[in-house]
Amino acid sequence: MVRRFCNGAVALSIALTACAAFPRAVMAIDLSRFYGHSNSKRTGDACHPYEPFKCPGDGICISIQYLCDGAPDCQDGYDEDSRLCTAAKRPPVEETASFLQSLLASHGPNYLEKLFGTKARDTLKPLGGVDK
Repeated sequence: MVRRFCNGAVALSIALTACAAFPRAVMAIDLSRFYGHSNSKRTGDACHPYEPFKCPGDGICISIQYLCDGAPDCQDGYDEDSRLCTAAKRPPVEETASFLQSLLASHGPNYLEKLFGTKARDTLKPLGGVDK
């Protein structure tokens, strides 16, 4: 379900001007119905490609865009669990690789070894070293 709370906690939604008139009101707009699909319970079945994430507790399938968006869509709130959402807050691999490459270009190819000792070099070696 897509929600917008007029008290300031914003989830994915269409902002309505009614919040000005009713500051404590709760508005709910589910945009998925406009696209011909909605969160649905599928017991034992695979989820539709539009909603590939299945809530473990209630079996409801939700779209990836609703994971870690600040509004629980699974009945038990699993889609907002901090253990699940930690990875969503990490930078993409490309950004991390770019950062490491610029760090090594600035400080030399053995910079990580200087910081962390030979353990860093030995750990990265099977992965292609620090140049990959």
